[in-house]
Amino acid sequence: MLNNKIIIASLGGLLAGLSLLEMNFILMIFALVLLWEVSIAPRLSFVWGFIAVLVGYRWLLDLHPLDWMGIPNLASLFVSNSILLLCSAFGGILVFTWSRILIFIYQILNSRIDKDIYEYPSFIIFMSSLWGLSEVWLSHSPFFWIGVGGSLLPGDVWLAGLARVFGEGGLVVIQLLIGWWIWRLINLLDNLLLFRKLIFRGFLIILLAHIFGYCLLNFDMQGTRVPVAVLQPAIPVRDKFSGDMQLKAKSLLKTSLARARDSGASFLIAPEGFILPNQNLTELNTIPLLSGGFRYVEDELRSSLLVFEKEELNFSSAIDKHRLVPLGEFLPEIPGLQFSGLSLVGGLNPGDSDRLLEWSGPPMAVAICYELSDGNAIAKSVNDGAKWILSIANLDPYTKSLHDQFLALAQLRSIETGRDLIISANTGPSSLILSNGSIASNLNSYEEGFGLFDLELKDIITPYVLWREIPLLILIALTSIRLNYISRTKISS
Repeated sequence: MLNNKIIIASLGGLLAGLSLLEMNFILMIFALVLLWEVSIAPRLSFVWGFIAVLVGYRWLLDLHPLDWMGIPNLASLFVSNSILLLCSAFGGILVFTWSRILIFIYQILNSRIDKDIYEYPSFIIFMSSLWGLSEVWLSHSPFFWIGVGGSLLPGDVWLAGLARVFGEGGLVVIQLLIGWWIWRLINLLDNLLLFRKLIFRGFLIILLAHIFGYCLLNFDMQGTRVPVAVLQPAIPVRDKFSGDMQLKAKSLLKTSLARARDSGASFLIAPEGFILPNQNLTELNTIPLLSGGFRYVEDELRSSLLVFEKEELNFSSAIDKHRLVPLGEFLPEIPGLQFSGLSLVGGLNPGDSDRLLEWSGPPMAVAICYELSDGNAIAKSVNDGAKWILSIANLDPYTKSLHDQFLALAQLRSIETGRDLIISANTGPSSLILSNGSIASNLNSYEEGFGLFDLELKDIITPYVLWREIPLLILIALTSIRLNYISRTKISS
């Protein structure tokens, strides 16, 4: 029996990982069905989480080879595999912890009621909401995280429309509930009466959820349209600091500024890390430039979005990256250790957590690289006045699977906030995502490109922007009260 359960947990983790790798939401639903089957066993839940991250994040192996940093091939292979295994173990521990909490509550309540606690929707909603809040918490941490919540996109945009009210954490709850519903149906195959009731109610709720999500996505107001130019230089990160590549970058910037001006763009956007420390423009720009780059703040190096206003050689304002990549961009101070990180520029320092940038153009919420995973911070910036979202990134040397995950996160952020979002990435996916989550324009990944995107500035404030995780917290409180009432009622009877 145990061997069968291990197979179930492993298969569930594999399906979850493939779902994240291919952004296929159907696979995630069936992965969650298998998770509910082993949820009462923490060790098996660990297996599910470990394999899910191992498969879904295997693009981490693209770090190899690190010979461009002077790390030998064998050591490079060890480093990239170790990072993936550590992340997988972390994912397993998270699901293990969730399972331990589930068992704790299960043992308390199951001894007080006259039927299996898994039959109570309030228990399932409570555990699903805990998972949803955990994914929101992870988005604030130093780790890049795309989990159950983001896996709905791009496949089921209508259901993802509910994120306008409940955010990414709410999408987690919905998918876990669908997984539980299918799991319960399988267990009721020998009871046709209950099976028919449950399948009818489930389909009805799922249908209504899709209709509600569709209505939310189509409840929008027209905004002001602004033509925006985007540069995708496609400069390999391994060759970025060579003399030839620096000359190419400067030439690209000059020609792109001229091309943006001639095409009627209001400003030009360049990706993360495009401008080197202490680098200024060589000639006056005729339109504003928003470029990723580096700057020193009191002798601390930071990765930033730099704003070069019209006819300025030096940047006049900036916003710094707040969430740095562990090992890649920073390493906690350890006595006797001189290693500063895997970044080409060495160790970086974080900036302020506020993501709102006001300049001469329309105010924006800024996400540098995987800060895009923090929907709460972006929603706060929108509530403070951001009319659009800008994400700059450098996803080289990673492959297309990470690009797809990044696009899914961008779609989710647009849906949550009701804002158009522009991605400017070194090797892609440079894109324009509309406020309803659809991808309106994009440049071919891994190719040098220039795009003119029709950005729409919005003023609408979605429920998620106003409330953020308050609905999830209310849901946890209400289900806690309900579970307490059920247990007390059964005891007294």
